[in-house]
Amino acid sequence: MLKRVDVAVYGAIEEFTKGDTKGGVKVFDLAKDGVGYSTSGGYVDDIKSQLEDLKQQIIDGTITVPTAPTAG
Repeated sequence: MLKRVDVAVYGAIEEFTKGDTKGGVKVFDLAKDGVGYSTSGGYVDDIKSQLEDLKQQIIDGTITVPTAPTAG
């Protein structure tokens, strides 16, 4: 999995340069390219299209991903 911290940092700098200094909580999810998965090494080449389909379903809301940890 990838945490796209670069996306958050770039966004913060961009907002600051436009005069937006209010801060606050921001969510960087799949839809905002804040997280992702690695495709390097060829390990997922055979299922990449399935992964992209699942990713789109999460973005569209067809699949709901829990946001709180579960006991187990």
